[in-house]
Amino acid sequence: MGTPDPSAVVLRALAEAANIVAVITQPDRPKGRPKALAPSPVKLAALELDLPVHTPATNTALNDILSDLSPPDLGVVVAYGMILDTFALGVPMRGMVNLHFSLLPRWRGAAPVERAMLSGDSETGISLMQMDKGLDTGNILKSQIVEIGSATAGELTDVLALRGARLLCSSLDDLVAGRIDGTLQDRAVVTYAPKLTTGEAALDFCAASEKVVRQIKAYDPRPGAYAFRGNDRFKFWRVRVSDQEPGYACGDIVASSDAVLVRTESGSVELLELQPPNRARMSAAAWVRGQRGPLGRFLPKPGAELSE
Repeated sequence: MGTPDPSAVVLRALAEAANIVAVITQPDRPKGRPKALAPSPVKLAALELDLPVHTPATNTALNDILSDLSPPDLGVVVAYGMILDTFALGVPMRGMVNLHFSLLPRWRGAAPVERAMLSGDSETGISLMQMDKGLDTGNILKSQIVEIGSATAGELTDVLALRGARLLCSSLDDLVAGRIDGTLQDRAVVTYAPKLTTGEAALDFCAASEKVVRQIKAYDPRPGAYAFRGNDRFKFWRVRVSDQEPGYACGDIVASSDAVLVRTESGSVELLELQPPNRARMSAAAWVRGQRGPLGRFLPKPGAELSE
């Protein structure tokens, strides 16, 4: 049971390690400018693997599907997108296990990878959890630490999906045989990872350079960190901390012969790749070469004059 790309990675690995009797994913959703219905990555993978796939829109429809199955040994959930009720959790003989992309109980919820990065965590990981009625509250069966390093959220998620798939597949025999004793989560250290919003991805350069860099990486690829130059919204994709202190105010854009810098609270960041409105990603240097007049300032809200 899963929906986005990381779930499809796990499905492909499971297809080589187990007999999959059913794949369950979210219904087709509108996508792109024409808003045509598009299948989830998991549905596409299931069709390619010639696996039976179902797309229930409600818990009632989901439970009807599960009722028609001969009781499977195990259910595997990876970013499915629907809260399972008690009936669904009890259908497989060994219950449902969830592959979660954090070191539970840290970062329960919808955006564990991004929240770990935004908070400056040096490491995250994967947790294989026995599911219960709560939100990521079940006993931990296995876990593995993964260093965050310099990755973007998208890159880190890809790593976690691959490692999680290997951990899950190597544990299947023990899971089905009931040979793994779960460990209770420590409620005293629980943190939550709410879903990302577009509004929080607005960059305020009046922060430490390291924080600005973390934000840009955490919001890559979605929703994309952005700021305004005048009324134009720019997205930022690649950036690094600089030891230079150009400009007079936070957000000032300064171009030298070898770098494009934006002033921050603690110094500056060097822009490497950005995306002007209605254009493709480009190098910051290429964008500067196309400018006439003052470069201006990046602010979290529109309306600043370029001459400021």
